[in-house]
Amino acid sequence: MSATTGFHVRDDGFHVRDGGWMCALLTHDAPVTVSPGKALKLRYGVYVHGGLPATEKIDRQWRYFAQLQLPPALGPPVTAKDCWHGDWRRYNTPRSFQSQRECESHVKR
Repeated sequence: MSATTGFHVRDDGFHVRDGGWMCALLTHDAPVTVSPGKALKLRYGVYVHGGLPATEKIDRQWRYFAQLQLPPALGPPVTAKDCWHGDWRRYNTPRSFQSQRECESHVKR
């Protein structure tokens, strides 16, 4: 832990602060280039537990998470009708939408 900054970067790629705040670091090992129009898919798992579980239990949770399949790409919406009746929530390609209006705006471009 750095005495001057109050945080440290762990070997597993998490930035951790003295108060318990932590964040996964995308660029822990090397810079990452994000290009416009290219998909960037990230997946993080959080295992919440009380106390310090046995290493075997943590490993078991990790193996379970690592074997989960990512949801298939769905999209993009083609017409405004594709965004109706809550269907805007289904799309994840080229991106996810926060509302029906946002989905419809994407279609109108």
